[in-house]
Amino acid sequence: MHLAIQYKENASCAGNIVVQNCSFQMVTVRYPVIINANQSTVAFDPQSTMFDDIVETTIDLGGDELEGATTFGGLAFAINNRFGSDASLRLTGAVPYTFIMDGSTAPRYAVYDHDVTMSCGIFLKQSTR
Repeated sequence: MHLAIQYKENASCAGNIVVQNCSFQMVTVRYPVIINANQSTVAFDPQSTMFDDIVETTIDLGGDELEGATTFGGLAFAINNRFGSDASLRLTGAVPYTFIMDGSTAPRYAVYDHDVTMSCGIFLKQSTR
């Protein structure tokens, strides 16, 4: 599963686009835990960090053994449904700019100031969260 995020840090017309790309991979991990048989509890070792985790195996998502529904596939589906979005501003000619949006997130932040002759008339506002 890949996550790609591109954004501009300010609302001015000119600026730099920040690009962040992440890849998630399904793995089997050995975590340091403390088992307390007297209290029937299992807890992460508070002295450990994420760097103490040991990757036992990686799981090839392209193999036939993962046909059907998986937890990882469900997670990817849920994240894409909630955050999967794209907004593109194109110079098209007859109408100078066309703003195309896909997904649920982009339209929530789109601002249109009724001037389609300038690219800065259409922009995405920053999320308040």
